[in-house]
Order: sequence, then C-alpha cells, then structure tokens
Amino acid sequence: MTRSAQDIPDALLVEAADWHLRLQEAPDDAALRVAFEAWRAAGPSHAKAARLAERAWSLPVLAASRAPRRRPNKVGRKAAAAAAMALAASFLFAIMVPALGMRWAADHLTAVGEMQSLALSDGSAITLGADSALAVDFSDARRHVRLLQGQAYFEVASNPGRPFVVRAGEVDVTVTGTAFDVTLAADVVSVAVAEGQVSVQALGRNQDLRPGQRLMINVATDHAAVTAVAPENVAAWRDGWLYVADASLDQVVAALGRHHAGMIVLRGDALKGRRVTGAYDLRDARRALRAIAASHGVTLREISPYLIVLTAS
Repeated sequence: MTRSAQDIPDALLVEAADWHLRLQEAPDDAALRVAFEAWRAAGPSHAKAARLAERAWSLPVLAASRAPRRRPNKVGRKAAAAAAMALAASFLFAIMVPALGMRWAADHLTAVGEMQSLALSDGSAITLGADSALAVDFSDARRHVRLLQGQAYFEVASNPGRPFVVRAGEVDVTVTGTAFDVTLAADVVSVAVAEGQVSVQALGRNQDLRPGQRLMINVATDHAAVTAVAPENVAAWRDGWLYVADASLDQVVAALGRHHAGMIVLRGDALKGRRVTGAYDLRDARRALRAIAASHGVTLREISPYLIVLTAS
C-alpha cells in the first residue's frame, strides 16, 4: 500500500469492502455495477478506496483462487473456502495498514482481545482496552495522555496543581483526581465517569460530568448527549463484559470488533443506527454478534473466520 492510502477514512475502506463483496456475489448485475461506479465517482477518496479494494482482490493468491474449476468436487469446495478465507484476510490486512503509522506513534498499544495495565510515574493507573493505543507526555508541569485508538480506563492520582488531561480525537478530558473511561471510535468519543468529576471540552463547549454520567460526542455531526450509566458498569469490559442500553448497532459492533480477529461489515445506514440493549461476553465476540442478530432483526453471514457481514433481515 502507498502512503497516500493512509488518508482514506476507515468508513470508506469498509464501504469499498462491502461494494466488492456484493460485486463478487453478483458479477452479472448491471444495475449493481452502475451503482458501484457512481459511488466510486463520488470523490477522490472514494476512488482511492475502490482502487485499494481492487488491488486486494487481485493479489496473486486471490487471482489464482478465481481460476475456473472443472468439477465442483469436495476438494474444489475446500479450495473455494480457503480462497474466501485468503481473500478476507488479505483485504483485512490491506485496510489495517493505514493505521500502522498511527500505532507506531503510540507508547503503549494492545492487540485484538488484549488488555494492558499501566502504572504511571505520578501514581495514576491506566487499563488499556483491546486493540487500543495511547501516547504519554509527562513532565514536571504537565500530565497529558493521548488516546490514539480504542478504549482506556483511567484511575488518576489527585494533584490539583497538575491537572491530568486526556485527548481523544478533538476532545479533551481534564481531571485532577478521579476514575473514568474514554473510548475513541472513528468520529465518536465516549466519556463515562465512575468516581469524582471530569471536565470535557468538545465542539467548542465545556461539559462537567459526575459519577453515573456518560457523554457521547459525534464530532462529524456536531452532536453531544449525556446519558445515565451505572458506575459499576463504566468499565465492565475489564471483566470481559459489554453492557449497552439503547446504543447504536455500529457503536456496539465497534466495541465487539476490538475483540474479534477479523472484519465486521454493516450493510446499510439504517442498520448502523438500529438500537441495541443487552449484556454481551467480550470473550466470545462471534457469539455476541449471533445473539444480537437473533434478537434485533439482523441477518448474520459468516463469510469466513475473518469476515462477518451483517444485513437487515
């Protein structure tokens, strides 16, 4: 992948994956091809994402896997399944590469499904969630941490003269001594408080939060809302559980995706906004996705161990 691909938003890369999956399923659908060409022509980033997907689909191992087969025998079916797995894995690798530069800037990072406990020099503690990255900038005068990706729970040692600041995207969280959770997923930042008080600066406004409050900020839509959350559930993910109440499906999938070693594709904007309530075991993200699909009118297709596609039923 070229460095220019790093400028492509993750959302467009996922859309490109979805388009190429549909084209693979229906190669003779003229209307689908016209719709794809219109999507690709929507802007330079769309075209870049499409080219990236095409390159992933044309890797030698995938090109070989698409060679005509004379007989649909058992061996052929196994080869087709292996090719599907290779295709999904190759495209997953292709869309993950742009994030590598960001992760190289991190002082601490975790893999999918992994957590890490960090002890800072001021006595504060951080639990870094799965598939997450952060950078620490401490000096005698400042305590700054930047969450680059994912989720972290902060237990901050009190020091009124030296505020502790967490930056996540375009959001700043300032505290002097408290316990709180911050999640960064694309354009959405979530801040939830378990103990003490935090001050959040976002969208040109300040918002103070107390225990049992969660602030959801969508930088792309310039929208922010405060909701209630049980303090004991603020960082339940540390115990392997995800508790959600009236959360959007795309937010839930993002959380589960940090515990799933593969790609999860949501088809359709209406599906992304579908509301989800429940408790899900993060130690088995695939089972959690099946439970969501069964109870929320969603069709789940497991294309391979590396690719799950969710569509409206």
